[in-house]
Amino acid sequence: MGVALNLILTLNQSFVRTIQSWTQLETSIGAVSRVRTFQKNTPSEAKAQSPYSPLIDELPV
Repeated sequence: MGVALNLILTLNQSFVRTIQSWTQLETSIGAVSRVRTFQKNTPSEAKAQSPYSPLIDELPV
């Protein structure tokens, strides 16, 4: 009787962890999707020009 109860409790814990992991995965995929949509739909800003830009471009690498 005790072994069966222990097995049921272990199975229940595994089931709960599986559901939690699945829910977290769906949330993460939704977040990635929203970021990609934002990136795709947001226009890029113009690159800021600095008075030092020509000097920086001439520096040796």
